[in-house]
Amino acid sequence: LYDAFVDTGAIEARGLAPVRSDLDYLENLKTLDDVAHAMGSVRMSTFGLYNIGVGVDDKNPDNYSVNLSQSGLGMPDRDYYLSDDPQIVKTREAYRKYLADMLALAGLNDPQARADRILAVETEIAKVSWTRADRRDEDKVYNPMPVSALKTLAPDFAWDAFLSEGHIPLARPDGSERYVIVAEKTAFGPLGTIFKNTPVSTWSDYLVVHYLHTFAAYLPKRFDDLDFSF
Repeated sequence: LYDAFVDTGAIEARGLAPVRSDLDYLENLKTLDDVAHAMGSVRMSTFGLYNIGVGVDDKNPDNYSVNLSQSGLGMPDRDYYLSDDPQIVKTREAYRKYLADMLALAGLNDPQARADRILAVETEIAKVSWTRADRRDEDKVYNPMPVSALKTLAPDFAWDAFLSEGHIPLARPDGSERYVIVAEKTAFGPLGTIFKNTPVSTWSDYLVVHYLHTFAAYLPKRFDDLDFSF
């Protein structure tokens, strides 16, 4: 495995061949259910509107918990999308260029327009995301609820498709309903609305560029260099 990682000659020669099937899958999503399946993919480590993971219940340490939190931003924080600070504006323009350059390296046509659409949807995500200060409040981000309540909280998101990718049983061993712990509770509904109102083609481009970011270190040098430079 290590030899394969350091064999840069072979990596360059193979180009995108090792990830071609994943890219083809992401580029050919047809429905919002398809998008939710892709966002929930464990194997592809894809990126989406919600983070999901298994941890230890913060207020019941004898139990494991399924934890859900807001996600979706390629830059570190909502302020990178919303602030008028000159340095932040400069970074935002650099991010726009990064998105376009990454899409161009992937061989997609009209990368600038695609990048603009990705940045636009991430800006909408930023608008409804919680601030860092609120996310540090341990009580605010502890909202246990059954999966049925999660679906009511954010009815516009395809939860069944998303959760099925993690192979997490939705019923507990005693037959009762699975509980999840939701972090930024008031952001979940608006994030679901963004999901529903965004074209599948935009989500496809969004997933492609974030997939390439995730695996840039294992791809040809031009991807790794571009990712590192931003």
